[in-house]
Amino acid sequence: MEDWIKNFLEAAGIRHSGPMSFRLYLQPLMSLTYAIIAGIRDAKAGRRHFVVDGLILGKTRRSRKELLKELWRDVGKVFILAAIMEIIFEIIEFKSVQPFEVLKVGFYLAILPYLIFRGSADRIISLFIKEKPEKGTKK
Repeated sequence: MEDWIKNFLEAAGIRHSGPMSFRLYLQPLMSLTYAIIAGIRDAKAGRRHFVVDGLILGKTRRSRKELLKELWRDVGKVFILAAIMEIIFEIIEFKSVQPFEVLKVGFYLAILPYLIFRGSADRIISLFIKEKPEKGTKK
């Protein structure tokens, strides 16, 4: 499993050795936490799956703008923390900052895990929540 993670990080261009390598575990874990909370919220509200139906296909009643605001509200702080930590890492390691790298690392460490795990959490929680019958129907 560790080799798979290292291969992914190398393919994504994320430097995983040297100072502050703990950020590669901390930020996806924080995103995972927010994704599980949001997945539970979606499952309880009976909403459709966030990424596929909402952002990509646009099949939800909520607009993409609302969905993106919700995404930023959930993981915006994690993204900003990822960007700050990447800036500190680049200053320590390279004595310069590359803005595109900062955004790329922030996306891979904060937003991507959230998008992946929110749908998974929603689907798993939905299995355990009983559907409420509509008014006027019997189950």
